Amino acid sequence: QLACPLDLGCHSVSILLTASKPNMSSEQKQEFKYGKRLLFSGIGGVAGAFTVYPLDLSKSILQDQKIEPGKPPMYKGIADVLKSRFAADGVRGIYRGLSVNIIGIIPEKATKFFVNDWVRAKLGCDSSEGCSIISEVFAGAVAGTTQQIFTVPMELFKIILQTR
Repeated sequence: QLACPLDLGCHSVSILLTASKPNMSSEQKQEFKYGKRLLFSGIGGVAGAFTVYPLDLSKSILQDQKIEPGKPPMYKGIADVLKSRFAADGVRGIYRGLSVNIIGIIPEKATKFFVNDWVRAKLGCDSSEGCSIISEVFAGAVAGTTQQIFTVPMELFKIILQTR
Protein backbone atom coordinates (compact mmCIF):
# COMPACT_ATOMS: atom_id res chain seq x y z
CA GLN A 1 0.00 0.00 0.00
CA LEU A 2 1.29 3.45 -0.89
CA ALA A 3 1.54 6.22 1.65
CA CYS A 4 -0.90 8.80 0.36
CA PRO A 5 -0.83 12.27 1.94
CA LEU A 6 -4.28 13.83 2.22
CA ASP A 7 -5.79 10.81 0.40
CA LEU A 8 -5.35 12.34 -3.06
CA GLY A 9 -6.73 9.39 -4.98
CA CYS A 10 -3.70 7.20 -4.44
CA HIS A 11 -5.89 4.14 -3.98
CA SER A 12 -6.46 3.77 -7.71
CA VAL A 13 -2.73 4.19 -8.32
CA SER A 14 -1.91 1.56 -5.69
CA ILE A 15 -4.28 -0.87 -7.43
CA LEU A 16 -2.46 -0.27 -10.71
CA LEU A 17 0.92 -0.79 -9.07
CA THR A 18 0.08 -4.03 -7.29
CA ALA A 19 1.35 -7.28 -8.70
CA SER A 20 -0.77 -9.00 -11.31
CA LYS A 21 -3.34 -11.50 -10.07
CA PRO A 22 -2.22 -15.14 -9.98
CA ASN A 23 -5.12 -16.26 -12.20
CA MET A 24 -4.10 -13.93 -15.08
CA SER A 25 -2.97 -15.58 -18.28
CA SER A 26 0.59 -14.95 -19.42
CA GLU A 27 -0.79 -12.71 -22.19
CA GLN A 28 -2.73 -10.63 -19.63
CA LYS A 29 0.37 -10.38 -17.43
CA GLN A 30 2.37 -9.16 -20.44
CA GLU A 31 -0.30 -6.54 -21.26
CA PHE A 32 -0.31 -5.47 -17.59
CA LYS A 33 3.50 -5.13 -17.69
CA TYR A 34 3.38 -3.03 -20.86
CA GLY A 35 0.55 -0.87 -19.46
CA LYS A 36 2.56 -0.09 -16.33
CA ARG A 37 5.64 0.60 -18.45
CA LEU A 38 3.70 3.05 -20.64
CA LEU A 39 2.28 4.83 -17.58
CA PHE A 40 5.59 5.11 -15.76
CA SER A 41 7.55 6.22 -18.81
CA GLY A 42 4.95 8.93 -19.48
CA ILE A 43 5.13 10.12 -15.86
CA GLY A 44 8.94 10.07 -15.99
CA GLY A 45 8.93 12.05 -19.21
CA VAL A 46 6.69 14.73 -17.69
CA ALA A 47 8.85 14.96 -14.56
CA GLY A 48 12.00 15.26 -16.66
CA ALA A 49 10.48 17.88 -18.96
CA PHE A 50 9.27 19.97 -16.03
CA THR A 51 12.68 19.79 -14.39
CA VAL A 52 14.84 20.82 -17.34
CA TYR A 53 12.37 23.05 -19.17
CA PRO A 54 13.71 26.41 -17.90
CA LEU A 55 17.17 25.49 -19.23
CA ASP A 56 15.70 24.37 -22.54
CA LEU A 57 13.74 27.63 -22.79
CA SER A 58 16.92 29.61 -22.13
CA LYS A 59 18.81 27.65 -24.78
CA SER A 60 16.13 28.35 -27.39
CA ILE A 61 15.97 32.06 -26.57
CA LEU A 62 19.77 32.43 -26.63
CA GLN A 63 19.96 30.63 -29.96
CA ASP A 64 17.20 32.79 -31.42
CA GLN A 65 18.49 36.19 -30.27
CA LYS A 66 19.72 38.49 -32.98
CA ILE A 67 23.12 40.02 -32.30
CA GLU A 68 23.81 43.20 -34.21
CA PRO A 69 27.38 44.39 -34.74
CA GLY A 70 28.39 47.06 -32.25
CA LYS A 71 25.44 46.36 -29.91
CA PRO A 72 25.49 44.17 -26.82
CA PRO A 73 23.34 41.02 -26.96
CA MET A 74 19.93 41.20 -25.34
CA TYR A 75 20.81 38.30 -23.02
CA LYS A 76 24.23 37.49 -21.58
CA GLY A 77 23.49 33.88 -20.62
CA ILE A 78 21.08 31.37 -19.10
CA ALA A 79 20.72 33.17 -15.76
CA ASP A 80 20.02 36.46 -17.55
CA VAL A 81 17.26 34.86 -19.67
CA LEU A 82 15.61 33.24 -16.65
CA LYS A 83 15.85 36.42 -14.57
CA SER A 84 14.35 38.49 -17.38
CA ARG A 85 11.53 36.03 -18.09
CA PHE A 86 10.70 35.71 -14.40
CA ALA A 87 10.67 39.49 -13.93
CA ALA A 88 8.36 39.95 -16.93
CA ASP A 89 5.91 37.06 -16.48
CA GLY A 90 6.72 35.24 -13.24
CA VAL A 91 6.84 31.46 -13.20
CA ARG A 92 4.57 31.38 -16.24
CA GLY A 93 7.29 33.09 -18.29
CA ILE A 94 9.83 30.41 -17.38
CA TYR A 95 7.47 27.60 -18.40
CA ARG A 96 5.96 29.14 -21.58
CA GLY A 97 5.51 26.35 -24.13
CA LEU A 98 5.73 23.54 -21.57
CA SER A 99 2.19 22.33 -22.30
CA VAL A 100 3.13 21.49 -25.90
CA ASN A 101 6.25 19.77 -24.63
CA ILE A 102 4.25 17.67 -22.16
CA ILE A 103 1.65 16.75 -24.77
CA GLY A 104 4.48 15.50 -26.96
CA ILE A 105 6.72 14.00 -24.29
CA ILE A 106 4.17 11.53 -22.94
CA PRO A 107 3.72 9.59 -26.18
CA GLU A 108 7.39 10.11 -27.07
CA LYS A 109 8.77 8.50 -23.90
CA ALA A 110 6.03 5.90 -23.71
CA THR A 111 6.68 4.91 -27.31
CA LYS A 112 10.44 4.72 -26.84
CA PHE A 113 10.26 2.44 -23.81
CA PHE A 114 7.39 0.37 -25.18
CA VAL A 115 9.11 -0.22 -28.54
CA ASN A 116 12.40 -1.05 -26.81
CA ASP A 117 10.68 -3.61 -24.56
CA TRP A 118 8.67 -5.02 -27.47
CA VAL A 119 11.70 -5.43 -29.75
CA ARG A 120 13.72 -6.98 -26.92
CA ALA A 121 10.88 -9.46 -26.26
CA LYS A 122 10.66 -10.33 -29.99
CA LEU A 123 14.43 -10.96 -30.00
CA GLY A 124 14.11 -13.26 -26.99
CA CYS A 125 15.82 -10.91 -24.56
CA ASP A 126 13.31 -11.62 -21.79
CA SER A 127 14.73 -15.11 -21.34
CA SER A 128 17.13 -15.97 -18.54
CA GLU A 129 20.05 -15.77 -20.99
CA GLY A 130 19.56 -12.06 -21.62
CA CYS A 131 20.48 -10.24 -24.82
CA SER A 132 23.54 -9.95 -26.98
CA ILE A 133 25.01 -6.48 -27.37
CA ILE A 134 23.90 -6.48 -31.03
CA SER A 135 20.30 -7.19 -29.98
CA GLU A 136 20.44 -4.44 -27.33
CA VAL A 137 21.80 -1.94 -29.87
CA PHE A 138 19.20 -2.98 -32.45
CA ALA A 139 16.32 -2.63 -29.93
CA GLY A 140 17.62 0.79 -28.86
CA ALA A 141 18.03 1.93 -32.46
CA VAL A 142 14.49 0.90 -33.40
CA ALA A 143 13.11 2.59 -30.28
CA GLY A 144 15.12 5.77 -30.84
CA THR A 145 14.09 5.97 -34.48
CA THR A 146 10.44 5.51 -33.54
CA GLN A 147 10.77 8.17 -30.84
CA GLN A 148 11.90 10.74 -33.41
CA ILE A 149 8.51 10.53 -35.11
CA PHE A 150 7.09 12.23 -32.02
CA THR A 151 10.06 14.42 -31.16
CA VAL A 152 10.59 16.47 -34.32
CA PRO A 153 7.10 18.02 -34.67
CA MET A 154 6.90 18.64 -30.91
CA GLU A 155 10.29 20.39 -30.91
CA LEU A 156 9.19 22.73 -33.69
CA PHE A 157 6.02 23.77 -31.86
CA LYS A 158 7.88 24.11 -28.56
CA ILE A 159 10.57 26.39 -30.04
CA ILE A 160 7.94 28.56 -31.72
CA LEU A 161 6.19 29.05 -28.36
CA GLN A 162 9.45 29.62 -26.49
CA THR A 163 10.74 32.31 -28.80
CA ARG A 164 7.59 34.43 -29.05
